[in-house]
Amino acid sequence: VFTGTGAAGKAGVERVKGLLELVRGAMRTDVFGVGGGAGVFSVYGFHRPLLESGLVLLRVLGRVRALAGEDRILAESVHEVCRDWMSMVCESVGNVLSGANDWSDPAQQRDITMVLALLTELVRPEVGLNPVLWASEFERQRTIPILMEMFQKGVSGSMEEKPVFAEEVLLLLLVLSQNPVVAEGMWMYGVVVGFCNNTLTPVFVDGGVPAYINSTRNPWHVVWCLMVSIVSNLTRHLGTRPVFVKEVIGFVQLYNVQIGRSINIILGTLEADPRLTLGELDETNRIADLAYLLIGVHEHFAGDAVVKEQRIEVEGLDWGFLDAFQWFGMHIVRRFVHLFNSRTELEGRIVVYGKERAKFEDGTGDGGDGGFALTDGSQGVPPVILREVRRRMLLVLRSFMTFLRVALGCEAILRNSDKHKWDFSKLGAFTPSVRSQEVDPSLGILLDLLRHMAGIIKELSEEAAARHAKDKGKGKGPAVPASSATDKFGPPTMSAANAVLVAECGLVLVATQLGLHRVEGENWEAVENEVVGDFVASVGELEVLLAGAKEKDEKAVKLAGWQGAEIQDTINLVKVVQGFIRRERIGSGSSGGVRR
Repeated sequence: VFTGTGAAGKAGVERVKGLLELVRGAMRTDVFGVGGGAGVFSVYGFHRPLLESGLVLLRVLGRVRALAGEDRILAESVHEVCRDWMSMVCESVGNVLSGANDWSDPAQQRDITMVLALLTELVRPEVGLNPVLWASEFERQRTIPILMEMFQKGVSGSMEEKPVFAEEVLLLLLVLSQNPVVAEGMWMYGVVVGFCNNTLTPVFVDGGVPAYINSTRNPWHVVWCLMVSIVSNLTRHLGTRPVFVKEVIGFVQLYNVQIGRSINIILGTLEADPRLTLGELDETNRIADLAYLLIGVHEHFAGDAVVKEQRIEVEGLDWGFLDAFQWFGMHIVRRFVHLFNSRTELEGRIVVYGKERAKFEDGTGDGGDGGFALTDGSQGVPPVILREVRRRMLLVLRSFMTFLRVALGCEAILRNSDKHKWDFSKLGAFTPSVRSQEVDPSLGILLDLLRHMAGIIKELSEEAAARHAKDKGKGKGPAVPASSATDKFGPPTMSAANAVLVAECGLVLVATQLGLHRVEGENWEAVENEVVGDFVASVGELEVLLAGAKEKDEKAVKLAGWQGAEIQDTINLVKVVQGFIRRERIGSGSSGGVRR
């Protein structure tokens, strides 16, 4: 029934809806009363099976809801049932959490876990509830303040103890923060301030929370990573509000030691034998994402469209941390290109611990606490682990490359022929050398990065096309080669769109740096001879790859992890870069000139 369409699909949705109504009715009776006051909810012995039943039904509903098709009446009745569940679950959250004084009690732990899981399920887009309804219900039931109180209580223990329910609460807040309506309510109830003022704060201020303890993922570090992501989501929605921006900058400045420690670990500057772990790559990616959002906020308030009052409100803010992020970003690029160039060293740096190893080895690992590390590249890292590490490296590159594109003023240079509007202070951010093995970030590093991204795009596209052809031929299509991108990266976790975005930013960074060098006129001939030829070749290679991708079947394109519209956007960007090269006569053999 649940996999059918048409009448069968509608019947399945009707059945799930009916069961949800039955469970809801039972929860509203005196026997299973929810509204009995703080702490009373946990007294009744039969309420938990009802909660568990409701959770299962909501998860099923999220997967079959689309089977209702265009039946508006059925869709409205499903929405009504879910709305009632939202009201009831918010009430349950208040009653259970307000009355849960002894978190060591297994019964209370199960109750809290269940209501948090129910609320998380209800706010998922698949259920289809209007976010405005969430905001209204959360306001009426004081859900956000209760969750923040629970977070504060959850992190009140010592670092030697596991945080109680803090991770679960933050996972729920992470989902909620993705919606602009609820995000505003979260901010108004002091989520960012709460993240800056809790028992955890002194430890993070000192940068004392490692990703792993005794080869096991540190739960306090997971809490930190979730805090960073929630702040990032709020920044996406509220980054134009001066008061909010002050709070976020305060968050970054307060925890600058923890942030710097994370990135320096990835750069390999804190250890004699630097490593790459999944937890530290995850942390760095979250930090890089926040950095990209904050450079956008800075550019917004520096723009002409901002009203005078708002500009005055942010005038006294210290944006110096953006310079640190710029330095970090350029050196992350240098570090990752070096590792891409040396697969032996990359594999030798990878360390995967305990349960992470078992998970990413498809269950073949023993799940113990022993670390997995190889220093001899000839042994080889299991493909699934190498795939995950490189996927996370690509995500870090995506965030930092987009950050650098904004921080180095690339758009103003690329699209504006008036040199007086160019920021020549950005000249030399990358040294004008084609060699990529230097200590300082160079244009050669960016050219190497472009070559690596082109390789990823090509492999993912070819593998997706082969799989698509095989699907169309019902198993008679060409076999996917063993050396394809599937073994290295594995769709859908590896997306061509991410590689293309990194390549886009690389093109723009090299082009604009060359433009600055040519106008400045110092050693332009040497720069032109060393860099321009390789750069023009890289632009042409990417153009050919994009043109080939555009001609492929749309389904094959999606299998590679991007969309036809994204391909066209990138093609347009390549044309802009080519126009810039012609306009600025880069590679024309003419000498540079003084600033006009």
